[in-house]
Amino acid sequence: MNGAQNNMSHYTGIILKLESDRAIVLTDGLDFMELKLKPGMQRGQHVIFDESDLYSAGLITRYKSIIMPFSAFAAAAAVFLVILFSLRFVSISQEYAYIDVDINPSIGLVIDKKEKVIDAKPLNNDAKPILDEAAPKDMPLYDALSKILDISKKNGYINSADNIVLFSASINSGRNNVSESDKGIQEIISTLKDVAKEAGVKFEIIPSTEEDRQKALDQNLSMGRYAIYVKAVEEGVNLNLEDARNLSVSEILGKLNIGKFAISDTPADSGIMPAISVPSEPVPSVTPAYTAVP
Repeated sequence: MNGAQNNMSHYTGIILKLESDRAIVLTDGLDFMELKLKPGMQRGQHVIFDESDLYSAGLITRYKSIIMPFSAFAAAAAVFLVILFSLRFVSISQEYAYIDVDINPSIGLVIDKKEKVIDAKPLNNDAKPILDEAAPKDMPLYDALSKILDISKKNGYINSADNIVLFSASINSGRNNVSESDKGIQEIISTLKDVAKEAGVKFEIIPSTEEDRQKALDQNLSMGRYAIYVKAVEEGVNLNLEDARNLSVSEILGKLNIGKFAISDTPADSGIMPAISVPSEPVPSVTPAYTAVP
């Protein structure tokens, strides 16, 4: 019995389809076989099997004359799909956090856990030439933001003390628990502060949630612009979605009481995390003068 088992041929292949009681496999020899369905089988899974695992012993003979002309194409397609899904999974798994930068150009950055930029995209037309020149992909976040701010200054988007740069950040909650997300967002905020102070620009930072980030994407807005828009609606301020998309950050914030965004703690019932307002320079303390009365 053992000798018979040892002489049994072994096959390897990729599962293409699962049915109620069987799995259809494309073998490395470009043949299609049906296996008995077993727990844990998944589409795209690489399997090793022998004749005892076959659903029907005569299956390969019946199918071979019909599908052999298409085997090479099917094999190439199956391998391509497996590679495609694998690359997409790797890309998603690297996405640690999302950073949006609003001046008037709006730019979206994706970083990994080491704060390296793995993707960058313009969120409006003004951002395209800045991104083309900055080429921030594969840069550390600090260097990428420094370059973006320098180019924005050179192109006249940051030209006075009245300009405000709005940063917004969100952790990829699908990869991190609450404590890791809190720690991660604080580290990113620290980097954003350092960059802005070094560049000598006024800035606001708005931490965001994954849910609010998705809502912002649905409205074709950055996380920061979306947070300001929602706050304006809550406060009854006349700011529509087109204004939120197209006005500069300074113009948008000019419609609101900026002090309402300078909140250090997040209200428990708030759907949007408030901005952390950080002045670019410390405000000097002033000692009031007193006049002595004889």
